[in-house]
Amino acid sequence: MSHFEQNAVSRAIWPWTAGAVLAADQKKMPRPMRALIQCVVMVVIALLLYFWIKHELFATIILVLAGVVLISGVAVPPVFDAIERFGHFLGKIVSHALTWILLVPFYYLCFAVGHFFMTLRGKDPMCREFPTSQASYWVDRPAIKNLDYYRKQH
Repeated sequence: MSHFEQNAVSRAIWPWTAGAVLAADQKKMPRPMRALIQCVVMVVIALLLYFWIKHELFATIILVLAGVVLISGVAVPPVFDAIERFGHFLGKIVSHALTWILLVPFYYLCFAVGHFFMTLRGKDPMCREFPTSQASYWVDRPAIKNLDYYRKQH
């Protein structure tokens, strides 16, 4: 197995090789602390469901699951590890499903429809006509006389 060594300059700009280090650092947090944090988040969600949406059944189910997470995180580590693995698996499934359910229709509803209408109107903002009778593809721009234009970078 080869290991890629990222140099200091590129690591300062984009530390993409540090992902494994970050994952290892997350494992260093003690299991009871992770369980407590997850339990607190679940209790807050349950309280929001109970008081804001008035949904008692789901709030009760989430409170029971919060108790299971807290007890397993403190007293039964293998059960807590299994719960965390299931949560990671469920997160991957949901992320893949949302990607296909939301982004694919968004692409076809926005970009494909937009391309269709621009084609109907004869517009081509990227000037992709090929071949052309022009000697060069250079686009002439008017000269900017006001130098303050260059001082505003936003």
